[in-house]
Amino acid sequence: MVTREAKVINAYGIHCRPSAEIIKKVMPLESSIEITANGTSCSLGSIIELLSLGIKCDDVVTIKVDGPNEDADADLIVELFETNFDFKR
Repeated sequence: MVTREAKVINAYGIHCRPSAEIIKKVMPLESSIEITANGTSCSLGSIIELLSLGIKCDDVVTIKVDGPNEDADADLIVELFETNFDFKR
């Protein structure tokens, strides 16, 4: 298992559109992924679960990845959470 942290830089946080982009990129991964933010955790496999974390700009998320390509998968997920998606609400 690999654990990483990422600081969200998207100005509007992780709302619907960034969540959709993140989920789309992680769906093909074979790893089990857990995200923790603001004291709450979820499996990174559902937009609804990700939205339920209420992740805002400058929040730090903890990413736990367990699987055959966990290092590469964790790097990808950190990159996604640290992306400025430039989507307006």
